[in-house]
Amino acid sequence: NVGRPARHWRTSMPMLKHLIGCFVLFACLGLSAASASADLCNDACSFDSDCSIGKCQDGQCGACSFDSDCGGVGICRDGHCGGCNFDSECGGYGICRSGQCGACNFDSECSGNGICRGGQCGACNFDSECPDGQSCSGGQCQAR
Repeated sequence: NVGRPARHWRTSMPMLKHLIGCFVLFACLGLSAASASADLCNDACSFDSDCSIGKCQDGQCGACSFDSDCGGVGICRDGHCGGCNFDSECGGYGICRSGQCGACNFDSECSGNGICRGGQCGACNFDSECPDGQSCSGGQCQAR
Protein backbone atom coordinates (compact mmCIF):
# COMPACT_ATOMS: atom_id res chain seq x y z
CA ASN A 1 0.00 0.00 0.00
CA VAL A 2 3.02 2.27 -0.20
CA GLY A 3 2.43 5.25 -2.47
CA ARG A 4 -1.36 4.76 -2.62
CA PRO A 5 -3.59 7.43 -1.16
CA ALA A 6 -6.05 6.35 1.50
CA ARG A 7 -9.53 5.92 0.05
CA HIS A 8 -12.21 7.99 1.62
CA TRP A 9 -15.66 6.46 2.02
CA ARG A 10 -17.25 9.26 -0.05
CA THR A 11 -15.13 8.48 -3.08
CA SER A 12 -16.00 4.80 -2.75
CA MET A 13 -19.79 5.36 -2.61
CA PRO A 14 -20.31 5.82 -6.40
CA MET A 15 -18.45 2.57 -7.04
CA LEU A 16 -20.46 0.80 -4.35
CA LYS A 17 -23.74 2.07 -5.84
CA HIS A 18 -22.61 0.91 -9.28
CA LEU A 19 -21.77 -2.56 -7.97
CA ILE A 20 -25.09 -2.82 -6.13
CA GLY A 21 -26.91 -1.71 -9.30
CA CYS A 22 -25.13 -4.41 -11.32
CA PHE A 23 -25.98 -7.01 -8.70
CA VAL A 24 -29.66 -6.02 -8.73
CA LEU A 25 -29.73 -6.06 -12.55
CA PHE A 26 -28.27 -9.55 -12.74
CA ALA A 27 -30.53 -10.73 -9.94
CA CYS A 28 -33.56 -9.32 -11.75
CA LEU A 29 -32.64 -11.02 -15.00
CA GLY A 30 -32.66 -14.33 -13.18
CA LEU A 31 -35.93 -13.82 -11.33
CA SER A 32 -39.02 -15.80 -12.22
CA ALA A 33 -42.10 -13.93 -13.42
CA ALA A 34 -43.78 -14.46 -10.05
CA SER A 35 -40.96 -12.91 -8.04
CA ALA A 36 -40.44 -10.08 -10.53
CA SER A 37 -43.61 -8.50 -9.20
CA ALA A 38 -41.70 -7.68 -6.02
CA ASP A 39 -40.67 -4.44 -7.78
CA LEU A 40 -36.93 -5.05 -7.29
CA CYS A 41 -36.24 -4.32 -10.94
CA ASN A 42 -38.57 -1.39 -11.49
CA ASP A 43 -37.58 2.24 -11.82
CA ALA A 44 -38.09 4.76 -9.04
CA CYS A 45 -40.89 7.25 -9.67
CA SER A 46 -42.98 10.00 -8.16
CA PHE A 47 -45.76 10.15 -10.75
CA ASP A 48 -47.28 7.73 -13.28
CA SER A 49 -45.75 9.89 -16.02
CA ASP A 50 -42.26 8.94 -14.72
CA CYS A 51 -42.91 5.34 -15.80
CA SER A 52 -42.45 4.23 -19.38
CA ILE A 53 -45.02 1.47 -18.74
CA GLY A 54 -47.30 0.62 -15.86
CA LYS A 55 -47.98 3.04 -13.05
CA CYS A 56 -46.17 4.52 -10.06
CA GLN A 57 -46.96 2.52 -6.93
CA ASP A 58 -45.17 3.22 -3.65
CA GLY A 59 -42.35 5.06 -5.43
CA GLN A 60 -41.67 2.28 -7.97
CA CYS A 61 -42.86 1.79 -11.55
CA GLY A 62 -44.99 -1.31 -11.34
CA ALA A 63 -46.83 -3.67 -13.57
CA CYS A 64 -50.33 -2.87 -14.74
CA SER A 65 -53.49 -4.46 -13.43
CA PHE A 66 -55.99 -2.70 -15.69
CA ASP A 67 -55.90 -1.08 -19.13
CA SER A 68 -56.35 2.27 -17.39
CA ASP A 69 -52.90 1.77 -15.78
CA CYS A 70 -51.37 2.07 -19.25
CA GLY A 71 -52.25 5.72 -19.74
CA GLY A 72 -54.92 5.19 -22.37
CA VAL A 73 -52.49 4.29 -25.16
CA GLY A 74 -51.92 0.60 -24.50
CA ILE A 75 -53.58 -2.40 -23.00
CA CYS A 76 -52.66 -4.48 -19.97
CA ARG A 77 -51.69 -8.04 -20.90
CA ASP A 78 -50.22 -10.42 -18.36
CA GLY A 79 -49.32 -7.50 -16.07
CA HIS A 80 -47.49 -5.47 -18.73
CA CYS A 81 -48.61 -2.53 -20.85
CA GLY A 82 -48.46 -3.23 -24.55
CA GLY A 83 -49.85 -2.27 -27.89
CA CYS A 84 -53.24 -3.21 -29.23
CA ASN A 85 -54.09 -5.43 -32.18
CA PHE A 86 -57.83 -4.84 -32.45
CA ASP A 87 -60.25 -1.97 -31.79
CA SER A 88 -62.08 -4.17 -29.28
CA GLU A 89 -58.97 -4.14 -27.05
CA CYS A 90 -59.15 -0.37 -26.66
CA GLY A 91 -62.43 -0.27 -24.75
CA GLY A 92 -63.61 3.30 -24.21
CA TYR A 93 -60.40 4.74 -25.66
CA GLY A 94 -61.51 4.48 -29.27
CA ILE A 95 -59.64 2.60 -31.97
CA CYS A 96 -56.40 0.67 -32.44
CA ARG A 97 -54.16 2.63 -34.80
CA SER A 98 -50.58 1.45 -35.46
CA GLY A 99 -50.58 -0.66 -32.30
CA GLN A 100 -51.74 2.15 -30.00
CA CYS A 101 -55.22 2.91 -28.70
CA GLY A 102 -56.41 6.34 -29.72
CA ALA A 103 -59.40 8.51 -30.41
CA CYS A 104 -61.36 8.13 -33.62
CA ASN A 105 -61.73 11.08 -35.98
CA PHE A 106 -64.20 9.72 -38.52
CA ASP A 107 -67.14 7.31 -38.52
CA SER A 108 -65.30 5.19 -41.09
CA GLU A 109 -62.68 4.32 -38.45
CA CYS A 110 -65.29 2.67 -36.23
CA SER A 111 -65.86 -1.03 -36.78
CA GLY A 112 -69.32 -2.57 -36.75
CA ASN A 113 -70.97 0.42 -38.47
CA GLY A 114 -70.62 2.52 -35.32
CA ILE A 115 -70.20 6.27 -35.23
CA CYS A 116 -67.38 8.45 -33.95
CA ARG A 117 -68.67 10.74 -31.21
CA GLY A 118 -66.26 12.79 -29.09
CA GLY A 119 -63.28 10.68 -30.18
CA GLN A 120 -64.92 7.40 -29.17
CA CYS A 121 -66.65 4.83 -31.33
CA GLY A 122 -70.16 4.09 -30.24
CA ALA A 123 -73.65 3.13 -31.25
CA CYS A 124 -75.95 5.47 -33.09
CA ASN A 125 -79.20 6.62 -31.52
CA PHE A 126 -80.82 8.53 -34.38
CA ASP A 127 -80.94 8.31 -38.18
CA SER A 128 -79.45 11.82 -38.33
CA GLU A 129 -76.17 10.46 -36.89
CA CYS A 130 -75.68 8.13 -39.86
CA PRO A 131 -74.27 8.98 -43.29
CA ASP A 132 -76.68 9.84 -46.11
CA GLY A 133 -78.56 6.81 -47.36
CA GLN A 134 -78.33 4.98 -44.03
CA SER A 135 -80.56 4.73 -40.99
CA CYS A 136 -79.88 3.81 -37.37
CA SER A 137 -81.07 0.30 -36.59
CA GLY A 138 -80.08 -1.53 -33.41
CA GLY A 139 -77.35 1.01 -32.66
CA GLN A 140 -75.68 0.59 -36.05
CA CYS A 141 -75.87 2.60 -39.24
CA GLN A 142 -77.41 0.37 -41.92
CA ALA A 143 -78.15 0.89 -45.60
CA ARG A 144 -81.81 1.71 -46.17
